[in-house]
Amino acid sequence: MFITIAGDGPTEDIACDGYHKYKEDVRLMYNMRLDAFRLSISWPRLIPSGRGPVNPKGLRFYKNFIDELIRYGKNKIMILICNDFTAFADVCFREFGSKVKSWWTINEPNMLAWGGYDLGVSPPVHCSPPFGIGNCSKGNSSTEPYIALR
Repeated sequence: MFITIAGDGPTEDIACDGYHKYKEDVRLMYNMRLDAFRLSISWPRLIPSGRGPVNPKGLRFYKNFIDELIRYGKNKIMILICNDFTAFADVCFREFGSKVKSWWTINEPNMLAWGGYDLGVSPPVHCSPPFGIGNCSKGNSSTEPYIALR
């Protein structure tokens, strides 16, 4: 679905480099008077093999990032999206739970409804003309997105 190397050669390997620039990012948020930050915790960074031992370097990164947000008085909203969810969530709650007030298990719920029931580009691929851009063989784009969000 996503490419690693674009046609002209650049890669997505570093992107905005939040891993190395999180302190600068939090300071910029503070200067812009933003009051919250949504952070997705990367399962492979925390538990590289998917199950088993926790990566101390990944754990330290997230603890430092959360501490920096606390230092600047920012509300933290953590996103947990994973298949082997129980083990991953257990590590996150145990290690970061005392510092984080809000935990979400769905990132951008509006995108689930819009992509899955209006445009028909993500599961369950429901849509109806004239809204859908996918295969609109089933669904009702006028009502299903709202039912899905309810």
